Amino acid sequence: MSYLLYAAILLVVVALFALITARGRVHPFLALVLAAFAFNQGVGWSLSFVVKSFSVGFGQTLAALGIIVVTGALMAEICDGSGATARLQQMARGWRTRSG
Repeated sequence: MSYLLYAAILLVVVALFALITARGRVHPFLALVLAAFAFNQGVGWSLSFVVKSFSVGFGQTLAALGIIVVTGALMAEICDGSGATARLQQMARGWRTRSG
């Protein structure tokens, strides 16, 4: 298949994604997954390859998000233990009373 055909399939899938999301009131994540499967089927990849690729990519994304969440929780604990959160709270109270 030529790259022009891939580009045409991609444009059709993106247009369908926008239409499904805007007019069909489908959740954007679900519409994106459906669009990805539609593109892969349009390109001619096998369903097993598409499912395997999706699961690997989704798993890696969740693993990366897990690391970010754990790091954020660790930083919050460090800030709480050092008294930084109390200082931020005092500053926020000052902002609220000055703006009101």
